[in-house]
This record gives sequence, C-alpha cells and structure tokens, in this order.
Amino acid sequence: MKVIPAIDLKEGRVVRLRQGDFDQIKRYKTTPLTIALDYQNQGAKRLHIVDLDGAKTGKRDNYQTIETLVKTLVIPVQVGGGIRTYDDAKTLFDIGVDSVIVGTMAFSQVEDLKRLVKDYGKRIIVALDVREENVLTQGWQVETQQNIYDFSAFLMTLGIQKILVTDVAKDGMMLGPNIALYQRLKKRTKLEVIASGGVAKLKDLSDLKTTGVEAVVVGKALLDNVFTYLEVSQC
Repeated sequence: MKVIPAIDLKEGRVVRLRQGDFDQIKRYKTTPLTIALDYQNQGAKRLHIVDLDGAKTGKRDNYQTIETLVKTLVIPVQVGGGIRTYDDAKTLFDIGVDSVIVGTMAFSQVEDLKRLVKDYGKRIIVALDVREENVLTQGWQVETQQNIYDFSAFLMTLGIQKILVTDVAKDGMMLGPNIALYQRLKKRTKLEVIASGGVAKLKDLSDLKTTGVEAVVVGKALLDNVFTYLEVSQC
C-alpha cells in the first residue's frame, strides 16, 4: 500500500480543514514548496495536492503555486480541486501534472469525463467524497442522492480505473480512518481505491493495509509531525 502525503492549498498557502468546513481552517506558516521538498527528501514517491479555492469557487487561484511544485519536484504530482471541464484538466496535464483528480465533473460534465478517460486513461482519478456513504460534490458542499457503491459501478462503465475515497466525517479529525467503509468498498468494486481521511497514527496505516486499498493519502498527521514520512517508509 502506497502512502501519499497531501498538501491542501488556499490562497497559495498550506492549510487544513476540519470535516471539509471552510470555517474551520488551520493555516501553516511553512511554504508549500518547503513542505513538498521535505516529503520528497524523506522518500515520498508521489505528492497529492488539493486546490481548495478551485474546489469551492472553480477559480484557479493556486495555479502558479501548483506549477512551481510540479516543475521543482522530481516525484509525480496528482492534483484535485475545482477541475470541472476537459480544459481544466488539460491545463494541468500541460504543465506536467501526472494525474488529475475530478469530482463534480463526474456528475455535471460526464461527456468531458469520457473524453478525459479516452485521452489520459488511468491518469484520471475520480474523487468520491462521502458522508454516511452518500457522495458529496462542489468541495463537499452539496450532498447527492448517490451512494458510493452504485456510483462506483457507474464509473467503471465509463472506463475509470481508480477512485479516491474520503469520509468527510473523518477528514482532519485525527480519529482514525473509516476501516469498515473501505472493507465494504473493496468487496463491492474492482476499482483501485485510494483512501483518505482520519489517519492519526502509524497503526491506522497498518489497519488500512488489511482492507486491500492500493494507497492512502495522509495530510494532517504529517503536517503536524504526529509521525514523519521517514517513519512511514521504515514500517
């Protein structure tokens, strides 16, 4: 199971939200590039970036920061947040982003999603942000009537191969991941699953590994030095 460190961006700065709530935000003084280089130096094989401004408003206010990260780092970078059209995704691929993560597009721009899958294949990841197994969109602000299992089956018909699943009730809370959710999901889908949300200690990573998920994104625990990426790589 791969462990992917995460950096959430708002107005060019590194931040963390509690349960996806923009009113509960923690800002970090260290620059995104300094943090990213530190993860790379500790042995991280990939970086996960979330553009929170893009997720909330659709605006690409963090574009320059993302471009600097992509062009400076050696490791591949995957980016999500506010990517709602084919052109949004293509712009990121054009600056060297390795994988693009889409969410709302899977509901509102299905034809664009099909076109992206045709052109970029496995480099397209669909983010399924869930609360009580119902999928949320628009930066976790809108709850749909789709449960994660049925929607995962639909995504497979579009050619999607990989999903990023976040239980927003766990995200940023440091209370441990929703192990049962990932166990059920891996039993009901053939998609590759990236887990996200709630990792608070190294044992959480061991528990996630038993579910069969292919990777896990870790944000707050690494940013707050609960453990280091070097410790992760030595487990």
